[in-house]
Amino acid sequence: ESMLNKEKRLASFALSQLQNCYNSLNTALPTLSFPLPEVYPNPFENQATLAYSLKENSIVRIELYSLMGQKIETLMDQYQRAGMHNFPFYLKNKPFGIYFLVIYSNFDFYSLKIIKAKPF
Repeated sequence: ESMLNKEKRLASFALSQLQNCYNSLNTALPTLSFPLPEVYPNPFENQATLAYSLKENSIVRIELYSLMGQKIETLMDQYQRAGMHNFPFYLKNKPFGIYFLVIYSNFDFYSLKIIKAKPF
């Protein structure tokens, strides 16, 4: 079996585990609120901003994952007050490609696909 097939199976397993985790937590009161989190601009070259809103004070963790579901790094892990937030992040030293940002807050999480693109 090729390495690519193994990586695809691992990514599929990781995403199914995230979905299972989400389904089990779905009955808890979510702390993220509308509007849903979004990244702008997307695609981006080196820097983008994650905009999100919290319904209540919460510890917020933002993690970056590869397309294969491998955690690359934690971009933020801190207590934040309820309300709107903008979190600029930089991926200057990361290769171009597709990534996932996952934002966790108390019993809630949300993932977004982001694209780091070459300049036009």
